[in-house]
Amino acid sequence: MDNKKNPKRKADGIRRYKDSVRSRSAVPEYTPAQIPEKIIAPKKEIIPALPEKPSFFERSGSSIISSKSPSVVQDTSFQDASFKTEITPPRFSLLRHKNILALCLGLGITFITALLLSTVFARVTVTVKPTVESLQVQDTQVFFNASVSEVNSAIRTIPAEFLSFDGSVSEDFDATGSDYVNQKAIGRVRIYNAFNTSPQALVASTRFVTDSGVLFRLAKGIIIPAAKQDGTNALIPQFIETDLVADKSGEESNISGEVKLRIPGFKGNPKYEGFYAIAQKGFFDGSVGQARVITHDDLTKAQEQVSKKVFDDLKREMAQKIPAKFRLVDSLSEITVTNINAPKEKTKADRFTVEVKAIARVFVFRDSDVSKLLHEFLLKGDTTKEFIDTSADFHYQIKNANYDKKIADVNMNGSIKTKKVIAVQDLTNIVAGKKEGSLIDALNKRRDIGTFRVAFFPPWIFSAPTNPSHINIIIEDPSSNAKPAR
Repeated sequence: MDNKKNPKRKADGIRRYKDSVRSRSAVPEYTPAQIPEKIIAPKKEIIPALPEKPSFFERSGSSIISSKSPSVVQDTSFQDASFKTEITPPRFSLLRHKNILALCLGLGITFITALLLSTVFARVTVTVKPTVESLQVQDTQVFFNASVSEVNSAIRTIPAEFLSFDGSVSEDFDATGSDYVNQKAIGRVRIYNAFNTSPQALVASTRFVTDSGVLFRLAKGIIIPAAKQDGTNALIPQFIETDLVADKSGEESNISGEVKLRIPGFKGNPKYEGFYAIAQKGFFDGSVGQARVITHDDLTKAQEQVSKKVFDDLKREMAQKIPAKFRLVDSLSEITVTNINAPKEKTKADRFTVEVKAIARVFVFRDSDVSKLLHEFLLKGDTTKEFIDTSADFHYQIKNANYDKKIADVNMNGSIKTKKVIAVQDLTNIVAGKKEGSLIDALNKRRDIGTFRVAFFPPWIFSAPTNPSHINIIIEDPSSNAKPAR
């Protein structure tokens, strides 16, 4: 075989022919001074001409060999970089190997993740709404009693709280009438007992006189309370308030400011100094002749306006002061006017004052107590149902109320809804391990379930986990607006 045609490739990738290079010992050795000119000269010519590829050089594969001096191996260290051969490895794609490895790794991670989601992290959530029924309550008699603390279904008694509120409102109004008047002066006085520790009775029309001699009379009979004694036995005067009316009509009985009066009937008796009256604001409205007066319409409108205001104030106060968790029902409350202070019709006055006093009394109760009574009375203690308190719609009508004994006899009418009681553990046992179709069938057969929805995680699984901790049961309030789909 010809060695020139079949060169051997060594590890460096350069082809070498056996007869192209002689051994170094066959090459003549020269000192620089002994090198013949014919040898040196070409080297001088070769160096600058290398970039132009001189004809005396030939490229064979990756080795550079002189054709003119076959006995000498050229030193290629001086050659231009353009003549250096770059050794390239075999065309085997390392990038392709990396892409295949990354793809396999990604597929492996995806498979492991899907496996974990389908087993370890698998979950099922079942959301249900209990079945709802409506119960009607018609003319059911119950008793609200503020003196009991527990529901008594045997006698249909519900514990209640009894609350009482006092209110008072006064306003001024203009008189609009005009009439001829023959009117006596009047004033509010305090009559004192500074005489002894015994009460003193005075009959109507008892006379009182001022220091200036103006006579007034007691409008109605009264009893002056007894004076009190302190630790030193000194008397502490006590008093009663009432009205004194002038003995004669006319403006001469009008006295402004504070006025002190004595009882002339006691004159010459120690009681004369011990009993006396004081009018802190004096006496007024005495008149004879044409004057502005208070009409019947003036009084009626004024009393209605003040009464409405005191009623509104009491209702607002009741609503604000009802204890927490208690219900206030208008039909279980009562507001009563206890006193109206107003002048008489045709009284002379440019302006007048009306004062109305009232008291509000009310029974309040807890809805939970009503539900408890109805549960025992209507459901007969059935533990598979319970009331939806927010669904109660009752009307209460008082048949008889004793506000002193704090008891009210009431008729109830209306309706209330019940819901089935669903045991979470029982539902969990039904769901565990079932496939989707079997699970839907099992839930559809439950009469205590109104509506439901089932959600699997991850979404590609179709069977519920067997581990109860991976089963989530949610029981929604049936009164909510959300409507789960079967």
